[in-house]
Amino acid sequence: MNATGGSPFGPLPGASSDPFVLGAMAITRADEVALPAVLVAATDGETRGRVHRRLEEEFEVTIERTAEAALERMRARRFALAVLDLRGERQSNEELARAMRELDPEMSVIALGAGRAVKVLGEQSLQVPFDSPDIVALAQHEVEVSLRRRGRSAVIREMEGVISLLQKELEAKDSLAAHGEASASMVHDLKNALFSTLGYTARLIQETAQLKHTVGDQAQPIDAIAKKLEHTSNYLLHLAHTCRFNDGAKIVRERLDLQAEIESVHAVLFFNSPHLRVNGPRTGPAGSRAAGTGLVVLGDRYELHRVFQNLFKNAFEAGADDVRAVLRAEPGRVVVELSDNGRGFPEGEAEVALTQPLRSSKRGGQGLGLRICRQIIERHGGAISLSSAPGRGAVFTISLPAAD
Repeated sequence: MNATGGSPFGPLPGASSDPFVLGAMAITRADEVALPAVLVAATDGETRGRVHRRLEEEFEVTIERTAEAALERMRARRFALAVLDLRGERQSNEELARAMRELDPEMSVIALGAGRAVKVLGEQSLQVPFDSPDIVALAQHEVEVSLRRRGRSAVIREMEGVISLLQKELEAKDSLAAHGEASASMVHDLKNALFSTLGYTARLIQETAQLKHTVGDQAQPIDAIAKKLEHTSNYLLHLAHTCRFNDGAKIVRERLDLQAEIESVHAVLFFNSPHLRVNGPRTGPAGSRAAGTGLVVLGDRYELHRVFQNLFKNAFEAGADDVRAVLRAEPGRVVVELSDNGRGFPEGEAEVALTQPLRSSKRGGQGLGLRICRQIIERHGGAISLSSAPGRGAVFTISLPAAD
């Protein structure tokens, strides 16, 4: 994904290959990668403790001497981080920080105060000696946080644009012809994936606001949430690039432990809900690949995730509080039986639910989810069937070819 606003951000020293960070960076030439851009606002162009000199070793530093000059510079380009050390001006560092965040809410701001106080505006406050390497580590951390925010915002803006365009196109069509049906399926799945992304983003922001720099093992929960957010966002990006759903579209096939994939959907998209259980012949530790279970299939990971996300979500929206996925191996096949204790399907709808659009009970729904599931399973050489009665829940049986 291209960086927004032509930002010259490059990879952090030792940074991971996080897609949100990489998505917010830009390469100036094929053989040269720009350093992350940092704006320093300091009286007389000098920070206390000569912090700007240490930052110049790691970042592309631009120095301005007044608040007005710093704000004007921000209007011309984007920065990952601003470091403030203005003394004796009418506008305090905190007031300038607020003005900067209004111009660019995704940028991080660090203020150097009196008595060796260092404050990360709006997030945390701590004491750091200006001559300590910790100030550079703190800046590196805040730069990566800024790039993550910028990357997430770019993904969300792109998805919102895609959804808006597809919804307008659907409104202009009288029937679900081939192109209209593909557009509707994209809208349906993008809403689900974007909802998960926004949920994890909110949790990530809440956790980050409570953390202090270098808290050791206590930061592990935020790492776990970030990884889940990364997985969800990759899924969302996959949907964004699957603009046509037809027989000519290619499936990216790989060997997949189907039980592990369903467990991943449970953990990442349904927050390990206790109302959803996944059972199979696995005997190893949870999440490990168990050899010899016969549950390995050849398929597209994210396409299969779409199927199970849709089916689980539909069950919960139908009032179920007990949803189960039971896997078993049969000769040459992997079979998954998904059952729930929800409302079930109205009389006459179960027979056509997998082949015809249904009148959705959800606001803005297109009634296409089950058709999408059937198309995906059939494109994998499998079959799906439904058994349901009003008030008695639903049972979906999915059969896929086992990998050799």
